[in-house]
Amino acid sequence: MMVCPYDEKRLLLILQVDHSRVTGWFAAHWGNDTFARPSPYAAMVLAAQEHDTGWWDWEIKPQVNSEGLPPDYIAASNISAAKFGWTFTATASIGLAEQDPMRATSFPCTPTVY
Repeated sequence: MMVCPYDEKRLLLILQVDHSRVTGWFAAHWGNDTFARPSPYAAMVLAAQEHDTGWWDWEIKPQVNSEGLPPDYIAASNISAAKFGWTFTATASIGLAEQDPMRATSFPCTPTVY
């Protein structure tokens, strides 16, 4: 999750999975007379759309840091890897081979935690 100050008392929290969806919308509409659209189109749009879906497991039950605030995605990567012992890449790749074999093998999901 992206954690951004909204004002002096509030935070704006943006889920990585929502960011991923927006990225997919941008990719789907990318390209014009000046630069080409993604190629191969379907695989690249899917890659953009799904690149952070592995965060879902953590984001539905986020933890807080020592200050009582939700950690940003970098700190959450370390927390989740230690607690759950899995990689976001493995979680996010489930089912992608059925949608697009190229996407499932060519574009690693981020962030990958080892």
